[in-house]
Amino acid sequence: MYRLLLVEDLFDIREDIKGYFSSKCNDAFILDISIDLFDGIKKIRANTYDLVILDLGLAKKNGSGFFCIFSKNCPYPLMFIIDLNNEDEADLAYAAGTVSLVIKPVVASDIFESVSDYFAERTEQVKNSLECSGIMMNPRTGQIGRA
Repeated sequence: MYRLLLVEDLFDIREDIKGYFSSKCNDAFILDISIDLFDGIKKIRANTYDLVILDLGLAKKNGSGFFCIFSKNCPYPLMFIIDLNNEDEADLAYAAGTVSLVIKPVVASDIFESVSDYFAERTEQVKNSLECSGIMMNPRTGQIGRA
């Protein structure tokens, strides 16, 4: 089970993503919600996350300096939601070390697919790394043992 934090200020988008994840994931993901960067920082300090999904438009509302503090102090992988025609947002996301970008207008299924792809790739990387060390991982159970 993966724990995610969605930092999104728009109610409709938050609810759409929340509803989509709860209908599709069969308890594979726990999705926490923050409505702004301040609340996001509180949740990051109080919880452990496998991935943080952040609307980069919040950087404009809260100030890019605050965003830089947020992204540099976030110990978890970051996935960003960015505007289609805003190259500055893409540059900011890459500078912050994004693992993936989702382009607005946001569709919940796109976010779900990006999140699922990220964890599938991460699992494959771990599996390959373990195999190089002579260790095997059962893909169904995640149990680790000697090859």
